[in-house]
Amino acid sequence: MISLPYNAKVYILYEKISFHKQIDGLCAVVRQMMGKDPVSSSFFVFRNRGNHSLRILHFDGSGIWLCTKRFTTARLGRIWPQGPGEYSPLLVRDLQAMIWGGGKSESVWRRVT
Repeated sequence: MISLPYNAKVYILYEKISFHKQIDGLCAVVRQMMGKDPVSSSFFVFRNRGNHSLRILHFDGSGIWLCTKRFTTARLGRIWPQGPGEYSPLLVRDLQAMIWGGGKSESVWRRVT
């Protein structure tokens, strides 16, 4: 299980991406599409084109982590938040619900400002 600090900064990209991208490719996505620094200790969340996997990119101070979860039954399309723009901040509890396979019925999505 991944333990996330309650005060972590989490950003979620709305668009689906190719999971052929590894750490360097996702760092480029963070810089170009989100305008963020991938080594800022934030958590960056992505979904694949098939809507059955998510990836989390995170810099822990000594290196960059790339975590992947593939869901066997759930599809992310029904629980992936949508909004204006290309990305938005996400509450840690909403990311945890997503990791556990929860959806909108289990968690109320709130836009973080």
